[in-house]
Amino acid sequence: MYLLIETERLELELLELLELELLELELLELELLELELLELELELLELELLELELLELELLELELLELELLELELLELELLELELLELELLELELLELELLELELLELELLELELLELELLELELLELELLELELLELELELLELELLELELLELELLELELELLELELLELLELELELLELLELELLEPKNNQV
Repeated sequence: MYLLIETERLELELLELLELELLELELLELELLELELLELELELLELELLELELLELELLELELLELELLELELLELELLELELLELELLELELLELELLELELLELELLELELLELELLELELLELELLELELLELELELLELELLELELLELELLELELELLELELLELLELELELLELLELELLEPKNNQV
């Protein structure tokens, strides 16, 4: 009888040990799963960062293209202005030839045309100044947009970090609850033996 009781007791202890080992294995599996989840989240974050960087590059390329287009347009405008000036100069030469045949009236006409040319040059200068100011304003706007994008990215990163911290806290709470359950289960067999 004594041997039977002892063997039963030993069997019970073995069963408890096996249960404990099973629980430990399950805990290990849970931890592994948590690690894998964290790794996946990190990979996702890296992918999102890469996507953001690609978007930034695309934006920069677009801005460069816009700048190049603006430069081309400015060059075209300058060429047109030069052509206009050349045409005006040709007209002036023709006028001068005709003016040579005339006397006082021709001189007055020349003075008037010179005044018109000066006015045109002044207007051209004003136009160029306006174009330069516009370019400066556009550059400032582009810089502001880039700064806003960078701020948005920083805010996104902060939010993602907060989410990760919350998830880690939840995981820690789960682990604590599991540990408490294990302690309770360990205490129950002892109480039963008593």
